[in-house]
Amino acid sequence: MSLTDCFAGHIIAKILTKYQQLPTARSEAFELSTFPTMAAIIGESPKLALYSYWQSSCSWRVRFALNLKGISYEYKAVNLSKGEQFTPEFEKLNPLHFVPVLVDGDVVVSDSYAILLYLEEKYPQRALLPADPQLKALNLQVASIVTSSIQPLHMLSTLLSRSC
Repeated sequence: MSLTDCFAGHIIAKILTKYQQLPTARSEAFELSTFPTMAAIIGESPKLALYSYWQSSCSWRVRFALNLKGISYEYKAVNLSKGEQFTPEFEKLNPLHFVPVLVDGDVVVSDSYAILLYLEEKYPQRALLPADPQLKALNLQVASIVTSSIQPLHMLSTLLSRSC
């Protein structure tokens, strides 16, 4: 076992411990009670639609970015527990049946990592990534490790613990 495997295992253990301490009873109302964006406060109508599930950490990631960037969006709940990701309407947006999906006019982007990069390029007014190429690369490296290595294992353990 490499040092990287040990470190990733340590991080996953910390994440799982923290996750297990969270209350398990959650509701869709909890999900929808987000802070309004600045655009919503001043009455600007959203042009973006985010198809999302309240319990999806990938969806949370995109909602955080949208709010940090001050971008108004319409929240479209997709209840994965009820199989709403398999409806014909949602399949037109994402044939892989995953959330989140961002619709920006005629542009449809799925996968939280791709959505974040799209938002950063399309809406640069409030940059979330540093301008320095070396620091930007470091940020993208960490994000890639989380989305490709740590998060899949975390989600697998979550799914297994809930199916037992």
